[in-house]
Amino acid sequence: MLKYPYTYKSIVNDKKINYDSMKIKHQKKLIELSENIKSNNSQYDDMLFIDLLKKVCLDLIDVSEDELYYVDFEYLIFLIRGKSYGEEIEYIKTSNGTSYNMIFSIDKDFKIEGEKGLSSQEITLSNKEVVEISPIFLNEMENLQKINNNDLLNYSTITYSLRKVKNDNEVKTFSDYEEKANYINELELSDLKKLKEAYNKFPKINGKKIEYINNIKVETNFLDIMSNFFVIV
Repeated sequence: MLKYPYTYKSIVNDKKINYDSMKIKHQKKLIELSENIKSNNSQYDDMLFIDLLKKVCLDLIDVSEDELYYVDFEYLIFLIRGKSYGEEIEYIKTSNGTSYNMIFSIDKDFKIEGEKGLSSQEITLSNKEVVEISPIFLNEMENLQKINNNDLLNYSTITYSLRKVKNDNEVKTFSDYEEKANYINELELSDLKKLKEAYNKFPKINGKKIEYINNIKVETNFLDIMSNFFVIV
């Protein structure tokens, strides 16, 4: 039975989430999955890096993926990495043909944007109905990660965020994505803007680091260095 010696407080709802560091078996599984992706193994063709981490890291978190906000999972995979290998991730950036050794600090370079502790909001629409939204969960993000168009991704994220709608007569809970999409498709564009502005208030991780190499601005996003999750000690 797994023990969870470390505790993280959700930036969405302050819930305490227990987690553990990686063991050798977890690192071996990560490497195995990573190699299958690199070798174009047909079984893993559609797997993205976030899938790979989920397959291993969910075993180290005592919350299921349908209860874990995606933004918390983003943070937790790096906390797990920090407890397993150290708080600093070394990576290489190249500028004008020269490679530079860089460091991303899990402890210092993550920043929280939006309103910490905000887990739901109610928005009054032009038809006077009130919609409740929340940040999306990890299992919902799985259906969004292959969308390459940013506008479509924003639209789908907002659609998934719908939880309830109420009017003078009833309160209705959305049961699936199709039901949410059918509802949002009939809204005014001004309502979509309201929902988007509201969703942007939810807490999110800014894992970007800006540095200057030879007077050239270089930006690193934590997703760009996620491959450095693999460390052989």
